[in-house]
Amino acid sequence: MAVIRCFSSSLTMAPILYMQHFSGPARSVLLTAAALGLKLQHKIVDLSKQEHLTESFLKLNPQHTIPTLEDDGVFIWDSHAINAYLVAKYGKDDSLYPKDLAKRAMVDQRMHFDSGLIFSWLRNIARGVKYKGCKSLTEDQIEGLEHGYEHLNTFLKNSKWVTGNSVTIADFSLIANVTTLNIIYPVDKSRYGNISRWLKDSEALPYYDVNREGLDHFKMMMKPLLTMAPRVFVTIVSPAVRATLLTTHALGINIELEEIDLNNKEQFKPSFIKINPQHTVPTLQDDDDFVVWDSHVINGYLVDKYGGIDDSLYPTDMQERAKVNQKLHFDTEFALLSSRIIKGILHGGKKSAPQEQVDEIIERYDFLEKFLTVNTFVALGQMTIADFSLVATVSTIDIIVPIDAKKYPKITAWIKKMQALPYYAANKNGLDKIRNQIAAALEG
Repeated sequence: MAVIRCFSSSLTMAPILYMQHFSGPARSVLLTAAALGLKLQHKIVDLSKQEHLTESFLKLNPQHTIPTLEDDGVFIWDSHAINAYLVAKYGKDDSLYPKDLAKRAMVDQRMHFDSGLIFSWLRNIARGVKYKGCKSLTEDQIEGLEHGYEHLNTFLKNSKWVTGNSVTIADFSLIANVTTLNIIYPVDKSRYGNISRWLKDSEALPYYDVNREGLDHFKMMMKPLLTMAPRVFVTIVSPAVRATLLTTHALGINIELEEIDLNNKEQFKPSFIKINPQHTVPTLQDDDDFVVWDSHVINGYLVDKYGGIDDSLYPTDMQERAKVNQKLHFDTEFALLSSRIIKGILHGGKKSAPQEQVDEIIERYDFLEKFLTVNTFVALGQMTIADFSLVATVSTIDIIVPIDAKKYPKITAWIKKMQALPYYAANKNGLDKIRNQIAAALEG
């Protein structure tokens, strides 16, 4: 390949990026260039036609990977190295890749975290789907992704961006790859709130569209190959939503969560009312056009569809299912009463529940204690979706009408068993938020 060096600034050619839009690493370079205000020439390398294995491309990059950068006769590959190079050569300052040794080391660490863990799993999954026909994630892949999400969520605990309060090229690498993973294995907003916030901040960047375009390419490429996750519209403070989250975690279902801000009345938007005219959460959208709401119905549907041969959470035996249904209807009444009390405090300016309503809650506690005297769980001898619904309701109203452990030992023991579940955080995270909201309302 002939290389012509031009020394006149007016004739200097823009750097050439050999790439594919669906590639997360390539999109990280596009984000870096956009942040620098640098124009790149894009040369698409069609991997499906093995253009990366041609003699001409191997001369540029014997490792035959994309993205590859060509700049004034210099060829660089690996997106992290490319991004560092671009900032060093074209950056007006060093904010995207600081020269300060301690700050730079932090950026480097996060980029190695991206290449060694986040992108490693992304490549593993994408290749399995595209070349091996995999339709779902393996347990090892899910465990690896959760491990990566946990670390990233921790990195973002005390800062806006992954290394501090200024965006860097480490963010660009992780934004591109995590948003791609989010299509395959959505970030659980109830567990990884810091990541969720960071993703929203990323979308607000003025040049974020260069990532969005590639994401659309990736979605189109993967959609026919990978079974898409059910979509659930949620507000995590809602007990009903938390019951559904407990169900999905118990089943090990990969779901896509979409937050509906009730305080900003997003449930009344025409787009949401078109999906659910009753404008309630949770609402489930599955198989593109199937929509159902009411958490009890959603949870039963999820067990029937995704539970496999294990129907213990919602038995197919008619008599056992009837017992579970009875407790679900008991929860419906219990949840409605609890909701009225909580709304009165959060939105009605009340400082306590009226005694009449407290007495009604106590009566429900009495019933529940009797249920748990007959069985170790609320409906049967094993845990069912009725337990998920009722623990979400009971743990919430307990904030206002505390459960007397001496009077209700069965309820107390049952709650402890539920709290010991490895996925109980699906209830606890939203519960903590509403607890704080109630405390603030009572103090105000």
